[in-house]
Amino acid sequence: MTNARRTRVALFWLLVATLVAAQQCSLFWQSGTAGKTSEQLSAEIGQGLILGFLPTPLFYHVCVSLAAVVIWWIGTIVAWPGDAAITGARALSEASPGNRSMAPPGELAGEEDDS
Repeated sequence: MTNARRTRVALFWLLVATLVAAQQCSLFWQSGTAGKTSEQLSAEIGQGLILGFLPTPLFYHVCVSLAAVVIWWIGTIVAWPGDAAITGARALSEASPGNRSMAPPGELAGEEDDS
């Protein structure tokens, strides 16, 4: 693995760790409603809403979820094994004894092509 690829993979996993930390953040989940009367709470109904209908904690969770989509999409580009890794894994599985399902007909020892 080249140094540039290692750096990209490390940066990807740093983004994943940041995403996990962001998902665990409870900053917006503090309601602050303790000790308030129903009249005080009714007066605050319109406050803390994004676009007039979405509560701030829910909007935060939507943003974290969208960030997860983007980060994992980046991960499939950056950290996904390349063709060499897949080819090497296929060669290992074909070389294992008893694995006759992956080899094309006629390539196994002792088999003859009937055509």
